[in-house]
Amino acid sequence: MMTTSRALITSTCVLTLAPMGLEAQTARSYWNNAITQMTIDASSLGFADRAELEYSIFGADNGTFIAGARLAGGTARITYTHRYFGKMLGVGYGRSIVSQSAGPLGTFGLGFDLSGAYDVTRSPGLAARAGQLTIPLSLRWGSPKGFSVTPFFGPYAQIGLDKRFVLNNCTPTEFCDVTLSGLEQTRGFGYATGLDMTVWKLGFQFAYRRVATPFAWNRYQLGFSSRLRF
Repeated sequence: MMTTSRALITSTCVLTLAPMGLEAQTARSYWNNAITQMTIDASSLGFADRAELEYSIFGADNGTFIAGARLAGGTARITYTHRYFGKMLGVGYGRSIVSQSAGPLGTFGLGFDLSGAYDVTRSPGLAARAGQLTIPLSLRWGSPKGFSVTPFFGPYAQIGLDKRFVLNNCTPTEFCDVTLSGLEQTRGFGYATGLDMTVWKLGFQFAYRRVATPFAWNRYQLGFSSRLRF
């Protein structure tokens, strides 16, 4: 089982990082459009469900379907997102690393959530792709199998390739033609925070991701998800 989970993590990294050796440009600091799941995997917060079905939303036009199953102490998942400018397929793996009860104060936890996504509607030379690692600290009150409330906070790092646009024929009124011109490296560093709540077989999560780099054009991202637990 551990060999399978290592293979999944390796494939996620290869999916997003392998093509970067072909790019000689300096990475730009902004959010990569291949990443559409703002929420984090519940396993990284200490939940140990056998399987889960989840739907996550981000913005007005982005819906992500998620299916996950227990694997090697964590949860492996596949994701599918339909956006107005593309369809994204992704894989991910989340797991709790440390879980420590503090009595009436709750249960403290530390975990990780690794994910990768790829735009399947474009040719390889124009397909956005990215990998992301989030390391959440959490504090859970209640039972993970019944009712619980879990706030979390942690840093994340993101790297990938995204579409590069070039402005042409600009007028004095700053109207320009926009041309798609290959891919460029992207990166982002920031923090994720939010609240996860379970009510027996149902789970809900609200998440906020802040992009901390000074040159980011997307300063924050909001997301919400609901899930069915098995």
